[in-house]
Order: sequence, then structure tokens, then C-alpha cells
Amino acid sequence: MNLSTAFASTAAKHARKTAVFCGEQEYSYEAILAQSDQLARHLQQALGVKPADRVGLWLKNCPEFISSLFAVLQTGAVVVPINNFLKPEEVNHILADAGIDVIITDANSTEHQSALQKLRPQMRIWSVDQFASLDRHRPASRSIPKFIPSAATSDDLAVLIYTSGTTGRSKGAMLTHGNLLRWTTTASWCCSPCFTASCCASESCSHC
Repeated sequence: MNLSTAFASTAAKHARKTAVFCGEQEYSYEAILAQSDQLARHLQQALGVKPADRVGLWLKNCPEFISSLFAVLQTGAVVVPINNFLKPEEVNHILADAGIDVIITDANSTEHQSALQKLRPQMRIWSVDQFASLDRHRPASRSIPKFIPSAATSDDLAVLIYTSGTTGRSKGAMLTHGNLLRWTTTASWCCSPCFTASCCASESCSHC
């Protein structure tokens, strides 16, 4: 069991239930899984993401953050949330320290992306604003996608969260699939069952 398979299992049981509230908008488990599935395929096929790679998430808290998080986990790669208030030079330190070659961001940070690209010309950047183009290539079937998730184990690294760096350089805290699954199990004791597999995203979303 890993975070990806746990979320897929929850989405299968509660497909049409609301997984995420954002303002007046609601996103079902089925919708989040469909988005993460599409992006996972794109990360693998177009951006060459492989198991154990580190992928940066340089985003504000938004529904696309959650879809992107589970997409990265589906590929077997490691999620590295990056505070969206950091300057390009600070982000570059994290990218270099974590060994990140692919970063997921949005159109709001275009100016910073240009500065970062100058610092790291080899960086591959994908914007969540492109989800619409992925959706145009979505299979006509309305059923939940059958994408085969990674075979990551509970001991494999899932998320690498960097400290604020207030007393020096930011340092990465390593969290395994097992760490976060135990956290979600604890959270489920006081929350509804369908919340269990998605609450790890709120933990990782606390990056900003």
C-alpha cells in the first residue's frame, strides 16, 4: 500500500463525493483522480519522470496542487513542495539540493519562471494551466481511469519538505509513504472515512 493506491481506492468508493472545496467550487474524487491520472501519464511520457525522481511543486494552495501531488506519486517519483513566496535564487537552492529537473507551477509566476530558467537552463517546467489541454485528450469513457500506479512501498520516500531556512540554508525533511499513511489513519479517527486518503494532501499543501 502507498499513498497513490490508497487515494485510488478511496476515489473508487466515493467517486462522486466532494474531495475538495475551493471557494464556491467543488471537486469530486473522480475528478481529482482523472486529473492526476492524465498528468501522471504526461510526466512519464513527455517529461521522462521515473520512479524515485524528485519533482518540484511550486504552487499556491489550489485544487491543482492536490491533483499534481497524486500525479507525481502515481509515477513513483517524490513530491517536493516549494513555498510560492520564495525568490528564484532560493528555489534554485532547493532544486539543486533535491536534484530536481522537473517542476510544476502556474502562470502566475511567469516572471520568476524566466529568472529560474536562466539559473537552470535544463529545467523542464509544466504549468497547471495546461490541464485543459490534457483534458482534451482524455478518453471518452466516463469511468475512473485504470492507470496502474507505482509499486512504491511504505518505506519508499514520498515527500521531501524543506524548512523555511530562517537560520540558514533550507533543509529537506524526508517523509515516506508509511509516515503519511499513518498520519492519515490517525486523522481518520476523527474524520469521515472518505477523507482518509486525501488528507495527506492538506499536510503537503501547508507549504505556504
